[in-house]
Parts: sequence; C-alpha cells; structure tokens
Amino acid sequence: YEDELLTDLKEMLAIKSVRDDEAATEDAPLGPGPKEALLKFEEFAKRDGFRTGNYKNLVAYAELGPEDAEETVAIIGHLDVMPAG
Repeated sequence: YEDELLTDLKEMLAIKSVRDDEAATEDAPLGPGPKEALLKFEEFAKRDGFRTGNYKNLVAYAELGPEDAEETVAIIGHLDVMPAG
C-alpha cells in the first residue's frame, strides 16, 4: 500500500488549506482550502471503508467498527496549514 499512501499524501498536500477568512462562507467557514481538504479526507476514508461525518465543514471524522461499540479509540489530527513564508 506504500504507493497508494504516497499518492494520497501528494494529493492532500497539493491542497492549499490555509484559513482564509476573507473568502469564508457559511458553507466554507474557514475558506475554500480547508473545506477542500476536509472533503478530500472524507473521500479517502469512504473509499477505504470508513463511515464518515462532517460538522459544518469545520470538522470531519472517520469511524471503523461496530456503530454500537462501548468504547472508542480516537486519533486526532488537522489538515489546515499556516501560510507559506
């Protein structure tokens, strides 16, 4: 899966996910770049068999395993970046 991982990583890193308050909308509250990164994350997760959720294009998550599990393990990360320079 190394080649697929590197392909996905390159695709994700190509997204300019810098917060842009001037371009923010109700549908993209952090701007178009962070929204694009969230949607790409969801696309990858769904492709790989995860259930996904998205809260107002601010937070997205992926789940695997039984929906009624008594315990959950969470791995938290972020896809937005700082401006270059």
